[in-house]
Amino acid sequence: MLQCVPGKPFVIMTLRGRNESLPSVMLYSHTDVVPAPFSEECWKFAPFEAVKDVDGKIYGRGTQDMKSIGIQYVEALRRLLGRGQQKFLRTVHIVWGPGHFFFSALTLLTTALFFFNKLFLEEEVGGADGMEKFADDPKFAKLNVGFVLDEGLPTENDTFKVYFADKCPWWVVVCCRGQAGHGSQFLENTAGEKLQRVINSFMGFREEQKKLLESNKCLKACDVVTVNLTKIELAEVMRRNSRAVFRQM
Repeated sequence: MLQCVPGKPFVIMTLRGRNESLPSVMLYSHTDVVPAPFSEECWKFAPFEAVKDVDGKIYGRGTQDMKSIGIQYVEALRRLLGRGQQKFLRTVHIVWGPGHFFFSALTLLTTALFFFNKLFLEEEVGGADGMEKFADDPKFAKLNVGFVLDEGLPTENDTFKVYFADKCPWWVVVCCRGQAGHGSQFLENTAGEKLQRVINSFMGFREEQKKLLESNKCLKACDVVTVNLTKIELAEVMRRNSRAVFRQM
């Protein structure tokens, strides 16, 4: 176990390969999960009970994202070893930790590329205290990682989906300043008018991308740019100027 930051440990389980000089394989899972609502009325089953229903589905906090994938890694290796599998050619590391590797699945990575990608690593709790510090730790370099499988999607059949890329999020903050005054007048150059033009521009582009996706069955969401308005802050009045802030993801 390695703790780059107290309270945020990385648990590393290693199966030594026949040729330890070869770049190793890392099967990575992040342990942090989104918060459970305070009210259990939002849950079909209590979030911390890990209840299995009659169909074999397990309900609980983090079962989908991404403990279901992590247990698949462990179970797959356990079954292979149980069937008499000897040492693999390469060393295999099963790693649990806070945050995950963006853009790293199915990619043969050099150490330099890992250190570049660490700038984009974060999950539910962010990667600054997790994967970023782990990538800087000398113990990470000693793992000699050349191939990583990170977060994917669980399936209900024998099809195992593997992704080689991830969408890159852009957080755009637009601040509109304008004239403020009494509501009995038609004021010119207001923040609201400017904000409307900005929103119309974003929503127009959003509609274009949505129609493009819907018109071509060969395209998926990862092939277009998704745009969503996530927050509009309250206007402020400062020195007779109004300000509206538009947050866009």
